[in-house]
Amino acid sequence: MDDPPLNNNLVDISPSRHSHDDSKHRYELKIAHHSLIFSSAHFLINHAKCGRLHGHNYSVSVLIEGPITEQDMVIDFMKIKKLIREVCAKLDHKILVPHHSPFLEILITEKSIKLKSHRKLYIFPKEDCMILEIEAVTSELLASYIWKQLASKLTQKQFSVLIEETPGAVAKFGVI
Repeated sequence: MDDPPLNNNLVDISPSRHSHDDSKHRYELKIAHHSLIFSSAHFLINHAKCGRLHGHNYSVSVLIEGPITEQDMVIDFMKIKKLIREVCAKLDHKILVPHHSPFLEILITEKSIKLKSHRKLYIFPKEDCMILEIEAVTSELLASYIWKQLASKLTQKQFSVLIEETPGAVAKFGVI
């Protein structure tokens, strides 16, 4: 027996690239890893306990939202982890200084940074400090600072940064 003739009017019922309408769906990824950390010292001016110089082992994670790309992902995990690690490395083992604090006088010399606030005076080696464009070194403003650093390198802006200062104490900044 001969095969039946081919019907050129067949409808393609093969699944589409994505089995649903992506315009109605959003994907959210959480990027968290034990290597996304930094250890830094800081102080909070006018705070009873945290007004003393102290440090934390901060943990950083990122929530990122968006559509699926042609590579079937919102963002490449390796790319975003690398960017987060770069930001963390700049903050790691540094004394974090808030450049825009109205309560802090900052004098920068060739080799040192002198910080004066009320009755306290600190002098640190310049290489041990990181001056941040924030008003205070709180977890909330650190999350905002890291978000801005990442946003300057990402085309995807629908993301949030989470900073864990101590276990269970997390601040979040972002657009989702």
